[in-house]
Formats: sequence, C-alpha cells, structure tokens
Amino acid sequence: MGRRAEQAARGVHLVSMLDQRWSRRDIKSVSLLANMLAKQTAVESGAFEALMLDQDGYITEGAASTFWIVDRDGTLVTRPLSEDILPGVTRQRVLNLAREKGIRVTERKIHLDELAQAREAFLTSATLFVMPVSQIDAVVIGNGGPGVVTDTLRTHYIENLGSVGGGG
Repeated sequence: MGRRAEQAARGVHLVSMLDQRWSRRDIKSVSLLANMLAKQTAVESGAFEALMLDQDGYITEGAASTFWIVDRDGTLVTRPLSEDILPGVTRQRVLNLAREKGIRVTERKIHLDELAQAREAFLTSATLFVMPVSQIDAVVIGNGGPGVVTDTLRTHYIENLGSVGGGG
C-alpha cells in the first residue's frame, strides 16, 4: 500500500493557524508564499496540512485544499464561495457527487469550535481527491478514522475520474 493510500485509510492530522493571506483569496495568484509557509509550519509540527482560520476563528480552507465536515446532524458542510476561498473544480465535483448520492449538503462557515462535535472531516484538491482527516490540533474527529460519508465520496470520486477526463 502506498503512502497516500495509507493516509486515506487512517486519516490525516491537521494543525490550525491564522490565515495570513491577503483579503482576496478567491483570485488564483502566483504569490503563494503565505500558503507555502503555512504548509511548511504544518509539516514541521508533524501535521499533514495547515487549516487556515480567519480572525473570528472560522475555517477558510487548507493551505492547498478545501475543507469539509460532516456535522453532528449528519450534514456535509463546506465554506461557501466568496473572496475568502479559492474556488475549485474538485470542490464543485464533490458537491455535485454528494447531491447525486443523496447526501445533505450546506455551504456555510465552519467555526473551529464545531470540530469537537463533527462526525467526519476531509480535504479535497486535484491531487488529494478526497482525503479523510482524523485529527485537528488535539481534537480527534468522530471515531478517529474515515467515516462513511468520506469513504463514499472518496470511492465514487475516484471511480468517476476516468469518465470526466481526470482531476481538477
């Protein structure tokens, strides 16, 4: 089993930190210094990815990924598109896939304090596809491993890659 498959099987650890990027995060830019510094800080602390927070403690996104939770009510939640996050093809594909599978979805801000009650969490990106999150800072997410919704979305996302011409 490869490293990425092992990470997907057990989930990854994230570390939260203040989002230091400029206020128009929705514009794709070649200036990724703040993202790279956040990612480096995360890796140096033993984490897989940095989870960026706004000034009020709401999660914006990962340093190189979109963040999702399954909340305590079983609803899949991700931050809505705005100037606070970078829109992505993978994000949209996962939203569409979740709706096709009958998973309740809402787009709203997620506060760091909500994570203790979250059933599941995961990241998405063109290279990660759907990556389960098992822990954020000292908070273990759900049962500490990938959940049913995450596994369902990961499996179906990967199965559908060939039919839509690859990741994105």
